[in-house]
Amino acid sequence: IISGYARILSTLIAAQVRREEEKDEKEVSPVSGVNRTLLASFLDNVLNNCRKERGVAFYSSLANLTPKYFAKQIRKLSGKSPGAIIGEYTMAEAKTLLSSKKYSVKEVSNLLHFSSPSSFCKYFKAAEGMAPGQYMKLNS
Repeated sequence: IISGYARILSTLIAAQVRREEEKDEKEVSPVSGVNRTLLASFLDNVLNNCRKERGVAFYSSLANLTPKYFAKQIRKLSGKSPGAIIGEYTMAEAKTLLSSKKYSVKEVSNLLHFSSPSSFCKYFKAAEGMAPGQYMKLNS
């Protein structure tokens, strides 16, 4: 009788463990095919538009989502806010343009559609810790 109860108990425990593991997998891995498509689409859109657009609202509208929901989904999928991702792409583009030596700081500011060279310099310095001119000198 005791061995029968032990078998039943072990079967119930194993079933409970499997249910808990399945539950954990669903909670830990929220990346479905649709979510992967959303993230891939966002990253592609940022790559193609970061010279002109740096606002989350622009990218959320391309995905037909509200900015708040869009930001929540991107953060859940990537671990970063959409604004941080956009900033990284923008800075990579700015560094590439500045390192090419083809453009002045003013021209890079215009290419990246900043309202003025001053606002570009503030943006760059906040992200990189140095002025764009200093960055150009260090990378010459």
